[in-house]
Amino acid sequence: MMMQDAIERFAIWCKNLKLSINVQKTKTMCFTTKRDNTPILKLDNTEIECVKTYKYLGVIFDAPYLTWKPHINMVKYECMRKLNILRALSGTSWGADRENLLKIYEAICRSRINYGCPAFLTASDTNLKTLQIIQNSALRVALGAWRSTNTSALHVEANIVP
Repeated sequence: MMMQDAIERFAIWCKNLKLSINVQKTKTMCFTTKRDNTPILKLDNTEIECVKTYKYLGVIFDAPYLTWKPHINMVKYECMRKLNILRALSGTSWGADRENLLKIYEAICRSRINYGCPAFLTASDTNLKTLQIIQNSALRVALGAWRSTNTSALHVEANIVP
């Protein structure tokens, strides 16, 4: 099996460099279109745990199809919580002005949405629409716009690429 050979060569390479691999922290994921094609891989005669989702550098990978749904749901949850901060700062008579609210939006919402976005090329339109809805909600709060405001107008007014 090619994967097992690669793991064994990697383990030898690590030992030559006096590096150790923690088998308990090592996980494997199989990205495939075939069902039940999960190979059993071992490192130092210990089976490597096979997982369906794994968070790496803040991005959640999901097997076997890389739909990005778990990651997008996490981003949605985080941004919805941060959107409440934006709402608290946007009082009509005493709140922050539009320019500052847009900066806060960029810092707390847009940065989180954009992190890992190159991976979203394979995400479904439904999952991507979830992110767009969050962004539109945040822009409405930051700009003080009504819910019925056209989303294209929001992006133009905020000077943001959709």
